[in-house]
Amino acid sequence: MQELFHQKIESEEAKRARMNMLWRDESKKFNVSGQELSLKDCYAKSIYESHQTFEQTREVARENILEGKYILYVNSTASSIASNENIKYIDKDRLEMFYEAETGSGEIDPDNFQANNMRHCLGIEKGDPRFRSVNLTTEEIPEDLSNCVGIVFSGSEVNVKGEDIQERIEILKKAEKIANKAIEQGIISFGICFGGQLLAKQAGAEIDWIEKNGERKSVTGINPVILENSFLFSAENHKQEIKKNTLPDGAQVIAYSVNGGIEIIRFPDKGIFSVQFHPEVDPTRLDLMASMKDTDQYRGEFFSKDLNKVRSIVFPDFLNAVGYNAKRLQN
Repeated sequence: MQELFHQKIESEEAKRARMNMLWRDESKKFNVSGQELSLKDCYAKSIYESHQTFEQTREVARENILEGKYILYVNSTASSIASNENIKYIDKDRLEMFYEAETGSGEIDPDNFQANNMRHCLGIEKGDPRFRSVNLTTEEIPEDLSNCVGIVFSGSEVNVKGEDIQERIEILKKAEKIANKAIEQGIISFGICFGGQLLAKQAGAEIDWIEKNGERKSVTGINPVILENSFLFSAENHKQEIKKNTLPDGAQVIAYSVNGGIEIIRFPDKGIFSVQFHPEVDPTRLDLMASMKDTDQYRGEFFSKDLNKVRSIVFPDFLNAVGYNAKRLQN
């Protein structure tokens, strides 16, 4: 028994060493936008860019979320990278830098990771009452939205179309109920991936599986987004999509993927702003996921693509819509 226990300890140590090999070896360099950087340097670069983006977005949030009002984050997913069973093998100093890049604080707080990540993306500081959250996997939807001026719907494991798992069906029903209330009450809504598909469906578009040659496909990884004749890069992970030929009158497609899929779309008459990708995802998250999957592919590419650039566009755009709507209602 003692020998088996010793083997288990050695196995866990070997796994930790393997997952953090590139992190611990500062002689290993990655070409990031013409610079040769260690993985720790890459994390420091992401933290700097994340804080820069936060500072810019914070000014937009202060201007557009009026006193006594708040943004509601509707989280429809039961798990995140912070709850991955392999996260325990990641070195603590690396986790702290990951949290700093994703939430603005090096405090390791897995239970609140997703909400803190979204709050940071919206340029709102921790403890600020202008940000509230609800997790539909464990909580009921809030009944009173009288002071809510904007709602962000998260991504999810839930499928908008064809869901057959009962627990997920219940989450979908809750999300649909909040989306309907937002439309009825004139609250500006912003959807990400599943959330974007959900809102598009509520606005009248059709959602369907991604298919190629009769087989269902998924879109994952870093993909270019074409916005105003320029390329931005985003993190994607989805199996369903908004069908272009089903868009209702008035829908405004703002950005496409290189294969022609919808990436950003507005439904002005419904107060809806949807994105297909994940603007909340930072390169450090992709790097941790690669480590936990035991792959070293594309590590330098994660940090070469400025994911904060797309974050710096879509969240302020949503906040400006929130502010415009609030001022319009006041007048």
